Amino acid sequence: MSIVITDEGAAVRITGLGRDGDKDVDFTKDDLSLTVDDDRVAVSDGRNSYVVVYTDVTTPAGLTSAEDLRDFINGLLPTGGGGGGGDATAANQATQISLATDTNTKLDTLIAAQVAGSITSGFKDVATAGTAEALGVSTAIVEVIVTAKEANTGTIYVGGAGVASTNGTPLEAEEVAIISIDDLAKVFIDSDFNGEGVTFNYLA
Repeated sequence: MSIVITDEGAAVRITGLGRDGDKDVDFTKDDLSLTVDDDRVAVSDGRNSYVVVYTDVTTPAGLTSAEDLRDFINGLLPTGGGGGGGDATAANQATQISLATDTNTKLDTLIAAQVAGSITSGFKDVATAGTAEALGVSTAIVEVIVTAKEANTGTIYVGGAGVASTNGTPLEAEEVAIISIDDLAKVFIDSDFNGEGVTFNYLA
C-alpha cells in the first residue's frame, strides 16, 4: 500500500486509503484530530475517519514511527496565523486527548451501570383477569425477562400500570418479553383468565 499525504490549503489530503488503497480523502484542518495507537494514527475530522499505518506512507518519506506521522500532519495544521506545527497545534492535540479521555471515562461509567451484578427469579399470577398487577415491589433492576407460564390457556399482556388486553405486549404460553427498566414495580401484567401469569428473571 502506498499512502501520500499532502497539504491542500484548508484540508489535508491523504491518498491511497481504504481496503484497496483507492480512496483519496480531504480532511478539514479546522476539525482534524489525531490519535496515536502503536504503529498507526487515527485521523478524523468528524466526517471522515481512517487509520493510517506509518509504514504504508511513502510521502513524506523517512517516517520512523507513528509519532513522526502525527507530527508531520500536525505541521500542516494552522497555528492561528499560518505556518505549521507550533505550540497552538500541540495545544489542540492535548485538547483532543483530554476530550477522548473524558469520553472514555463516561463510557466506562455507563457500561458499568448497565452490567448486572445478580439475577433473581420469581413468578407472578394475575388474581383477577382485567386487573393489572405489578411483577413485584419496588426493586432496583437493570432488566427483566418475562416468560408466560407453560400452563397458561390464555394470553398474558405486559406493560406499564395501565396495561390491558388492548394495549399490552401479548405473550402466549412460553413466549418471552425482555424489558430494560430501572424498577421491577414499573412492570405490570394482565391476563385473559384468573390465576394465569408469568415467571421472570430480573438483573440487578
